[in-house]
Amino acid sequence: MPQFAAVTVEGVDQDGDLVTFRVRAKAVGAACSGCRRRSLRVHARYQCQLADLPLGGHRVRVVVRVRRFKCANSRCAQSTFSEQIPGLTTPFARRTPPLTRL
Repeated sequence: MPQFAAVTVEGVDQDGDLVTFRVRAKAVGAACSGCRRRSLRVHARYQCQLADLPLGGHRVRVVVRVRRFKCANSRCAQSTFSEQIPGLTTPFARRTPPLTRL
């Protein structure tokens, strides 16, 4: 599952035909979506749920622990931003990129 390359899997649960992966980003910081400057200052955390490609005939749900960062650039119009995990998350999506492509 290449979409999991940039995350740490914290747990896996199975309930009937649904497999749930709980993950978080491996990266220490993230780049601002406004100015692209990297930030290490975590502002908040939240969880999002994404549908992913089926795995061995089972539906897959990915629960991502996402961090919101404070932009380190005082001139940036974007005061806070959510981290994006390459290959797994995109802004406002409810599906992973591989499932969207399918």
